[in-house]
Amino acid sequence: MTAKKSVVDVLLNDLEATTSHVSFTNCLDFLKAVPATWDDTRVIMGEVGDFIAMARRSGDVWFVGAMTDWQPRTLDIPLAVLGEGRFQAEIWQDAYEASEFPDRLIKEKRVVTAKDQLSAVMAPGGGFVAVIRPESR
Repeated sequence: MTAKKSVVDVLLNDLEATTSHVSFTNCLDFLKAVPATWDDTRVIMGEVGDFIAMARRSGDVWFVGAMTDWQPRTLDIPLAVLGEGRFQAEIWQDAYEASEFPDRLIKEKRVVTAKDQLSAVMAPGGGFVAVIRPESR
């Protein structure tokens, strides 16, 4: 559900429809960080009807999101859009048991560069999102 917020243009319209199976508190930090407008949007990869991975930028903060159909999927998402420097990535993704318990997420932080990739492990119907800020922030 959190990845959908980064991927879909209308970021909050379907929140009520999806919170029945994803705990709102699991993604509240992410929802607070999502801006109302974007400076840049890029499709990183996708197959119509199967999966998509996108990056959206507001100021110097990138939001990278991916979502899959009802097939479990792992995507290696390149971060070339980031440009020079080091960045702090805050990542939310499906937990290993998310296909049975969709409210379970893994949240982690790590330092990344434009040369890195993020591994988006997604349960059936699941997603992945990362908020990536310059390390100096």
